[in-house]
Amino acid sequence: MRLMLIVLSIFYNSSSFANKDTGVYIQSDGSLFGLPESYSPAFLDLKSLTLQIADKRLVLPECLYKYFGENGKFTYSIDISASWYHDQTRLPPYLSITLTPDEENIEYTIMFNMNTLKIIKGYSLPKERNAQGVSYMLEPLGFTSECLSSIKVGSVK
Repeated sequence: MRLMLIVLSIFYNSSSFANKDTGVYIQSDGSLFGLPESYSPAFLDLKSLTLQIADKRLVLPECLYKYFGENGKFTYSIDISASWYHDQTRLPPYLSITLTPDEENIEYTIMFNMNTLKIIKGYSLPKERNAQGVSYMLEPLGFTSECLSSIKVGSVK
């Protein structure tokens, strides 16, 4: 009985610290649905590559265009998720945009701080990760300091 209580206690405590992203849906007009009111309005305009969350707006710099398909060179699927309810001493509230080009075996993820719209990190992974016995690692996208310094976040009135 005591062993059972210990096992349940460990399981309960470890699961209470787990973080699961919340799916965010992009509507046809670019509106992002699924974020709390404090992060509204939110939208992602895929034509102008503009991201807005609440009163912050970011026009993505040219150094990020290649992940969205420069000049429409490829089509991709997009998946957006976010987390704002985790322990923020380790990681700020974030929005994750994952782009998966249709013709390549790769997916790119770029994470943005939802309070500032600054990039937290970017990484890539193979799209197909089903080989047994193979370990996959997040490959940093390697944003240059020039790229990061070219990011200008504006305020929306």
